[in-house]
Amino acid sequence: MINLTALKKICFYAVLCLGLTLTQTSNAFVPGVDYQILDLTPIPTAMLANVKGHIKVVEFFSYGCPWCYKLDPALMQWQQTKPANVEFERVPVNFQPAWEMFSKVFYVAVDLNVENRLHQNLFTTVQSSYPEDPAAPKVFSLIAPADFSTDQGIRAYFITQGVKAADIDALLANPARLKQQMAAGLALSRAVKIAEIPSVIINGKYLVSNRYTGGDSKKFIATLNYLLK
Repeated sequence: MINLTALKKICFYAVLCLGLTLTQTSNAFVPGVDYQILDLTPIPTAMLANVKGHIKVVEFFSYGCPWCYKLDPALMQWQQTKPANVEFERVPVNFQPAWEMFSKVFYVAVDLNVENRLHQNLFTTVQSSYPEDPAAPKVFSLIAPADFSTDQGIRAYFITQGVKAADIDALLANPARLKQQMAAGLALSRAVKIAEIPSVIINGKYLVSNRYTGGDSKKFIATLNYLLK
């Protein structure tokens, strides 16, 4: 025969334990500790999704940033499994004058519609072609993977990656457009006060960066997924 009193006690403690578990789970990521709540008024339109009901995720990065390079494989994998209603966009930043050429190369790839195909290759090429120390001399040689300091070097790289010479020549012949894109990206990073990279902002409301994740790529992605929910 079932002891109803004992059963009620079991149910009570089961519910209590479940409640504690849910509370602990919901508190697993703490604002100010694991991520930052932004106060952007108004939120720049570039930080918001183009489709109603969608979520916009913007990554601020540079091909010259070794920490961005470290995170990139995990972020690329996340893109393959992200929810269908999540829009993802990259914005390059220039914390150093030398990084301007990397921003230019990024927008060249965007305009040539090869950004996603060449993104990882560009990262590897830059990280292997340029010293991490911005004060180190910039010495280029024939054995260097690429020289992005000139249009000729940019042209040569994209041609080796299968881009038609006529397409890259037409793009580089219009430097005003590239300068406008670079200026817009820089203005956006300043508007949302990006102080370090890699940084990811979700819907203009939440920011995740290495300051909160300690450079742990798994924690970075876990925090991003938590904020998406």
